[in-house]
Amino acid sequence: MSAAASDTGIRAAGAGRFELYGDVNFQTARSLRVAGLRLLQASSAAEMHIDCAHVRGANSAAVALFIDWLGWARGAGRSLNYERLPDNVRAIARISEVEELLEAGIDARAQGG
Repeated sequence: MSAAASDTGIRAAGAGRFELYGDVNFQTARSLRVAGLRLLQASSAAEMHIDCAHVRGANSAAVALFIDWLGWARGAGRSLNYERLPDNVRAIARISEVEELLEAGIDARAQGG
């Protein structure tokens, strides 16, 4: 794992709350997917939130990752919301015509920053 990848991850931040940090890209998405699913599955919360305020950089791999986690949550009968999603992730979702899928998991109450 590169130095950049070691500064990237997802961590628990309270009951049903998680923080994603670092670079979400093709090099980190696979390990983030595994780590994220592990945390989400271990949570007993029916409604979960992932704060993306500390994401430094993201590309289309982030969009795929976020949609993947949403799919897992729906399949598990749970709610997953993204807070402070990076603007470029929204833009990629829009031009990829998957914005509607991603927006299903955006917490409108926490869009600052």
